[in-house]
Amino acid sequence: AVSANPGQELYQQALAAFEAKKYKQAQGTWNEFVKGFPKDPLVPNALFWQGESFFQLQDYANAVLAYQKVIEGH
Repeated sequence: AVSANPGQELYQQALAAFEAKKYKQAQGTWNEFVKGFPKDPLVPNALFWQGESFFQLQDYANAVLAYQKVIEGH
């Protein structure tokens, strides 16, 4: 089935990477998603998951920044 929402596919890829504990890959894919589909309703979720990815990588500074974006922008 062709996805009506190309962003959705990217988002799912990121989620799959996260679940496979490939946090760097997941973070990068969510970043791509946010940049490519800034109006997508899943953007706040993607930002949140980027934060989770940074947290798992023990990159707490970037995790905090990602959470801030969610709080301030959404």
